[in-house]
Amino acid sequence: MLNIMFIAHNIFPLEKSGVPIVTYNQVRELQKRGHRVAVMIPHSNDCIERTVYQDIIIYRIPRIEVTQWFLDDFFMDSGNYLALVERVKDDFKPDIVHINNLLWISPKVIELFTARGIPVIREMHDMVEFCPRGFPQAMAQENAYQFCAGPEIKICSTCLMQGERPTNELFRIKHQTELVIRFAARLAYINYLYQEQVAAIIYPSPSWQNYLHKFMARGKREFVIPIGLSYARTPEQKRDGRSGPVSLVYIGNIGGHKGTNLLIKAMQDPELLTRDFSLNIYGKVQEPGLLPEIKHLEHISQGRVKYHGSYSPEDLPTILDGADIGVVPSVFESFCLTAREFLIRGIPIIASPVYGISDIVQDGVNGLLFPIGDWQALRDKLRLVLADQQLLVRLAEGAQGTKVSVLWQEVDQLEGIYYEILGKPLPRDSQPRVSIIILTYNSMRTIKQCLASVAATVRPGDQVIVVDNQSTDGTREYLKSWADKFDIIYNAKNVGFSQGCNVGYQMARGDYIVLLNPDTIVTPGWLDGLLHHFTRGEIGAVGPVSNYVLAKQQFSRYLDESELSGQVDLPALARTIQAKNQGRSVETELLVGFCLMLPRQVIEQVGLLDETLFLGCDDLELSWRLREQGYQLLVATDVFVYHHGHVSFATEPSELVNYLQHHSNYMLAHKLAKYYAPQPPPDPAAMWGVKIDFKPPRALTSIIIPCFNRLQLTKLCISSILAHTFVPFELILINNGSTDETKDYFNQLTTRAPRVRVIHNRKNLGFGRACNQGMEIAAGDYMLILNNDVVVTDGWLSRMLAVGDAYKQIGIVGPLSNCVAGVQLVNNVPYHDLTGMHDFARQLAVQNATLGFTTVRVVGFCMLIKREVVEKIGGFDPRFGLGNFEDDDFCLRACIAGYQVWVAQDVFIHHFGGATFSSAGIDRLYSVEDNWEKFKDKWAIEATRSIFQGYNAAELVNRPFNREQHFCHLD
Repeated sequence: MLNIMFIAHNIFPLEKSGVPIVTYNQVRELQKRGHRVAVMIPHSNDCIERTVYQDIIIYRIPRIEVTQWFLDDFFMDSGNYLALVERVKDDFKPDIVHINNLLWISPKVIELFTARGIPVIREMHDMVEFCPRGFPQAMAQENAYQFCAGPEIKICSTCLMQGERPTNELFRIKHQTELVIRFAARLAYINYLYQEQVAAIIYPSPSWQNYLHKFMARGKREFVIPIGLSYARTPEQKRDGRSGPVSLVYIGNIGGHKGTNLLIKAMQDPELLTRDFSLNIYGKVQEPGLLPEIKHLEHISQGRVKYHGSYSPEDLPTILDGADIGVVPSVFESFCLTAREFLIRGIPIIASPVYGISDIVQDGVNGLLFPIGDWQALRDKLRLVLADQQLLVRLAEGAQGTKVSVLWQEVDQLEGIYYEILGKPLPRDSQPRVSIIILTYNSMRTIKQCLASVAATVRPGDQVIVVDNQSTDGTREYLKSWADKFDIIYNAKNVGFSQGCNVGYQMARGDYIVLLNPDTIVTPGWLDGLLHHFTRGEIGAVGPVSNYVLAKQQFSRYLDESELSGQVDLPALARTIQAKNQGRSVETELLVGFCLMLPRQVIEQVGLLDETLFLGCDDLELSWRLREQGYQLLVATDVFVYHHGHVSFATEPSELVNYLQHHSNYMLAHKLAKYYAPQPPPDPAAMWGVKIDFKPPRALTSIIIPCFNRLQLTKLCISSILAHTFVPFELILINNGSTDETKDYFNQLTTRAPRVRVIHNRKNLGFGRACNQGMEIAAGDYMLILNNDVVVTDGWLSRMLAVGDAYKQIGIVGPLSNCVAGVQLVNNVPYHDLTGMHDFARQLAVQNATLGFTTVRVVGFCMLIKREVVEKIGGFDPRFGLGNFEDDDFCLRACIAGYQVWVAQDVFIHHFGGATFSSAGIDRLYSVEDNWEKFKDKWAIEATRSIFQGYNAAELVNRPFNREQHFCHLD
């Protein structure tokens, strides 16, 4: 391991800005890899101070005022100053020096270190060596800015004289000539250092590298290494279908340098202030004069603009959750972390094409660009995104596909450069690296022991990633105490086990990945013990033995009873198991997910965890998938890991846990049935070698579809049902007096599919009566009313049944759709054909996995109803004829009878809409108005109330159930 000395003007959290944050992240990551790291920063005292802050050694040396020393530093005697730096060198003994900037530090330190045989690396985040202002000067050109073009001696000397008042022209000429000579000498000296003394130069972005080459010649070695974010891409919160104001977010320091003044000016536009938006501003105020302007903007926007003050990096998941657009109006950047903080979360940005942004943002693809400093162009871009929902969706898709570097990738490259310059082999080449991913959710009962045991046993170069799924029991706060040793990721919501682990994997740098539960205690040598069993390429995963686990992983199978007596000491038990079974393993059909090691190359081939599985079944699915891909699963009988078992969700209501488990069971059952179709899946005991509590859906669903003409849509609907439904169902088709070829098609279906039954009506009896006919002959435990102009999607019925089977009080379940009234509507769907629709439905199913809400009414285009509801309240009221308000009426009666109505947000069904009315030549608006009058009459709603005013459902359902009044016979 190396001694690495960083030099910067400050370090986070002593200063919360770009270079200090970058330096802190680099230092922390290198420390986690076993390196000894120190930071040298300037301070206002005239002596050296050595302190340790959060385990980081910090040397403070006297500060040099750049504006005073910029031209004189090269000519001045710096002996005393360099003697202090020499003392720092002698105390820390660095193998290599990494300079992130030289603000308030003399460039002569480069010569000092290289003269002592210590290589120096310079990472260029600013240009203080070439210009005392530290970054290119932007001169206003009308509404925009133009940067200085590079070192032109006369122009630069004029710039250096700004603020001076020469007494006469002769003095000005003489003084400027002196500045030209001194500046030329300075420039030559700096170029000498970077060409002859510095071992390598690193640029954070190609555009910044190109600009700096106007000031300096190429160095011996040059690299472009993007700054890596210290967290992974988190689950995206897509705009698709979300109603309400467009959410704009600004993060970063508040100052002209960051373009905050441009944003304030643009947002004062009267037209913008009429739009539906929110703008949340976060950051430290660097220019106090801007704060009153922000407060004024808050006032004139009527609270839609809000300044929240400073923030910490761990706050970002919550801050950015639900954001639609990030605003990055900077006048200067060399890389721009904030742009990437938006993009890594799939949030597009409006930005100026400063250095670092132009390398990652494509105008119109993952963001919108406007000329630097042009507040009017910024205003126009804001108007554009607030007026065009489809543009937001397209930009979000582009942002989600943007590749953003993470910290471990950056530091991997830095390590490679360090060891190459020093002529040493990389230590990680000598042993495989392991990344351990621990997902927490309300894990305070066990997480302390777990992390302590991991910290005591992890090896140098290994990585520990803890992903928190929005814990509420103190786990989130506790994890902050481990941020110096482990990588901590804070999800903005509970995304479930599989998706949470996948988030952690994006940060993983290891050759092997361990999924470890937070209710485990690992024992000495466990990592090497697991690694030892990867002796062949066909081994896909290895797990340990334990106390709380199934079948072949139960540790007692591999010990005699005499070895289990007395008080159990975990390290002693682990040593006993290791000694007795050293090097032994057994093949298994199932590895339980409490502790599971996989090679990275295996994950890259078979994929990550299945994100449709929210709680449970993830290990069943992964074990099955690995074996289907030809890999073997091994139990390392010589490695013991203690497992407490079932801790995290013990904090949740049992009914919710029951639903989440039903959901995962049903989704895995759907996947297996689809995979093995047309044959049934193997018995669970045959698939996993053990009897397990795996419960696929058993209930029969009667899918009832009334049809009146529109045969092509009917065929499309039935085809989608047959392609995407893998639970027990029967199909009841009601030909409601069709005059096209519907009758013949239905009769053909009955000869090909035994689970299809058909009713032919001579005339159109209306939607409600036709549905009642189907319900009367239905054999199912559930009855699903479905329009013939819909296309169902993968797993649709499994997800809806999971709700009904888990919650006794829920009697009716409905999906989301593109064409539906009320709370089920998904606005501005991004697809343009059915292929795109199915892709969208799959993405929505993962994004909204297990989510839903209760309401008082779902629309009858797709309505899953428990049989007991029909037995209690009957069917649809036939008074509503061809249709409209029969579904409102049915749901109200169900609520009065004590049942709840649920909208499943992870189910999306495409609805063409209005097919029956158009095929029958019926004026839909007239039908709606006519049935509204009938509905008002039945429910005693005031006669003058218009359809646009609607009705108070909460008031209507707040009455006792009366069977005579609320029951509608099916016949």
